[in-house]
Parts: sequence; structure tokens; C-alpha cells
Amino acid sequence: MANLALPSDQSLEIIWHKAHDLYEKDDFNSALDILLPILKEINSKKYCSFLNLAGFISLKLSDEEQALSFFLKSIELDDHQAEILYNTSII
Repeated sequence: MANLALPSDQSLEIIWHKAHDLYEKDDFNSALDILLPILKEINSKKYCSFLNLAGFISLKLSDEEQALSFFLKSIELDDHQAEILYNTSII
């Protein structure tokens, strides 16, 4: 399988808004489906919000193991996120 790169910032902004809007509408499965293709490619704290949103969606779907994996990856990239550290400790 070829390594994929993250889409452009403009495309990421579109992905973010679509996923966040679906999250706000409680359409958690669709929101996560939009995020999943890019989550493995995130390697900068600039994009931790995508991992965090995926973690919160996973919690809404009662998938604590998946949420924990997203939160831990986010913490690896930026360990100064109080809310994410707190949620990780709760899980």
C-alpha cells in the first residue's frame, strides 16, 4: 500500500467542517467515516483537532478503545492538551 499524504489545508478545512457538522447533528458514524481516511497520516500537532474529534465521536459510539487510541496519538503529538489528557484518564 502506498503512503498517502494529507490533503491540502483547504481540503482539510472542508473535511473538518463536514465531520464537525455531522457530529453536531449526532450522525457519528458518518462523521467518523469522513475522518478515518486521513487520521493515520496525521503527524503534526497542527492537526490534533482531527484526532480529538475522532476520539469524541468514538466515545459517542461507545468505542472507548478506539477513542483512547485517537487521544493517545494526539497526546504524542502535543502533550499539553488538558481536556484530552483528562478524557484519556477517564477512559
